[in-house]
Amino acid sequence: MAAPKKPRKDHKKPVQISFDPGILRQVDAAKETKQFGRSAYVMQAILSYMRLKREQEIDRQFAEAYGRPGVAEEMLNDLEPFLPHQVWTDDDLTEIIPPQAEPARRSARGGRR
Repeated sequence: MAAPKKPRKDHKKPVQISFDPGILRQVDAAKETKQFGRSAYVMQAILSYMRLKREQEIDRQFAEAYGRPGVAEEMLNDLEPFLPHQVWTDDDLTEIIPPQAEPARRSARGGRR
């Protein structure tokens, strides 16, 4: 993923929030805070929370839909041909801090893939 563009300052709204001193020390000690700043760290945390809440709501809706008698089998029969082509995106949520690069995996023979 490409590095996020730095938002222009005139598009941000300043807000005042209070933190427990222990939590603030943890935020300030984070590598991402040192690299991108406290605001970016907090915005990324909020976006992660919003993404989690959205996923939980989708899970709840699925559980409700599949919980009715006979619905699960009917839905699976209708959707099964499309499952290999399914794609999920988070286009409506913006990454502020780029995700960490995953380390290269080693193959069974010991070399890098």
